[in-house]
Amino acid sequence: MIWLGGYLVLSWLVGLAIAWDTRHCEHERAAELAARYPAQWTALLALAVVLTPIWLPLALPWIGYEVVVCVRSMVTNRRIRRVGKQYREAQFKPISFFQLERSYRNGFDRWTREFLGLGFDLLGDFQNKFDPLPVYNRYFTGCGGAVMGSVTALLDDCLPDFASILEDGTLVVTAGVQPCEFKGKLADEDLLRFTLEGKRPLGELLEIHLRAVVAEAAKRETRVLVFRPEQFQEFEIFQQRRFKKWRQRCGERTGAVPDPLVPDGKPLEPSDLCTCAKSPSNVHVISELVGSD
Repeated sequence: MIWLGGYLVLSWLVGLAIAWDTRHCEHERAAELAARYPAQWTALLALAVVLTPIWLPLALPWIGYEVVVCVRSMVTNRRIRRVGKQYREAQFKPISFFQLERSYRNGFDRWTREFLGLGFDLLGDFQNKFDPLPVYNRYFTGCGGAVMGSVTALLDDCLPDFASILEDGTLVVTAGVQPCEFKGKLADEDLLRFTLEGKRPLGELLEIHLRAVVAEAAKRETRVLVFRPEQFQEFEIFQQRRFKKWRQRCGERTGAVPDPLVPDGKPLEPSDLCTCAKSPSNVHVISELVGSD
């Protein structure tokens, strides 16, 4: 009898925890149902809690899986926080495409097709950081060398970004990463402008980046730098240092970060970007912006 009572109490506690998580989850469909039918949704959750002792044994495999995922996520986040306090400069170790995990190969393939479709040239695959948090990158150059693109493979995901450097050393980055909060705000003296645009088509991401480059160049009354393909390593190291210097200023990073050195590039007027962009839509965007000035 004691065992039965203990099982019922444990089951209902589990049911309450799951109901609370479901009630406050950010799943789009669940939020829509809760907003449209609040009374019915509450009653359904209450019924699920009451019947927990019946369905719990059937749900044990799913609960076990969720626990494993949660533990892995906690371990990963701890590793990220620990590694994030260190400055790890890119190593540029060339790797074969087939050395990558299958999920990374699929991600690289998908984004590569889009980069090439926008007129970018493939530069190669590299492992830039090693254990405890490996990072892989595939690099591209486009818009006549005024824009460097990359796909970063990290934590089972592949994310694209575009970067450009202005003549005064300002770094402009546009990344296909979900927006998140950073400690501290960007200031003009940081010589950095970056936006996190979430997951969207690569052509749209490039369009946003080109707008940002033209706008920032106009604001600072400077020009865009153009780089040769073989300068991508200097470009990447500068990009890392510039970003980490800002994070250090905001107190989110510890350890020494070397001063960013601007690679030796050829100045280009923002209005001339339209002659470098091979995608007709991007030529239109740049011409429209320059014309509006």
